[in-house]
Amino acid sequence: MSRDRSDPRISITKFAEYLVTITSARRRSILTDQRFPPAFKATKFRAAYGPITDILVGGGDPELVDQQIAAWRRQKPVSKFQAECLALCIDGLTALKKVLQSGALKGLTFAPGLADAHVELGGVKISVRPEVLIAGPEIGAVKIYLSKTNPLIKDGVGKLGSAGFAAAALHLWAEEAFGGAPAERCLVVDVFACEVYRAPSRNATRRRHMLAACEEIAAVWPSLKSPPTAPPPAIAGGAP
Repeated sequence: MSRDRSDPRISITKFAEYLVTITSARRRSILTDQRFPPAFKATKFRAAYGPITDILVGGGDPELVDQQIAAWRRQKPVSKFQAECLALCIDGLTALKKVLQSGALKGLTFAPGLADAHVELGGVKISVRPEVLIAGPEIGAVKIYLSKTNPLIKDGVGKLGSAGFAAAALHLWAEEAFGGAPAERCLVVDVFACEVYRAPSRNATRRRHMLAACEEIAAVWPSLKSPPTAPPPAIAGGAP
């Protein structure tokens, strides 16, 4: 059975996707999934986020990645679902190792992130949930994005991409949460794409688009209908 979030709410990465989606059907589908999230939603990368936070807070040494992967390889999955989760999490950390070895996060000191972090815009609560914070003297935040099949979109000629929107939304949250934060200290890491996106320093245009999108979401939200209920998957082994 789906839950019903009566108040407009959307995750930061789905918000970024919404902003660059052309078709009205897909935009409405995104919002329907956000309003009526399934009671059982198999997020196969869920088990990777905690270790990623620990690795970054622990200094980002690639050897920490190897240790976690070795620990996962010693596990014995009890279901096909668990095996799939485990394989994807190993793939995710293998990709993270490449990000760390690239030096894109070099020189940064990290602290644990916040599970309950959001920013309100145009009547919509944007859920940010940064996996780690960047320690001072100039504070910042990092959002980890894990998807093998849907990479964030870079800006193109005359077209703003989802990567920049996600980073701009993270920066908006950091400004409100910390009373100010440099744009370049607000990062979105697309792990599988081995890309680190910094919030643009000039983001007035993006913020206008973001505000307009939130006002649109708030207006559409009451008209969204719950999808037909479906039985939970037969195999629900949980995260490894």
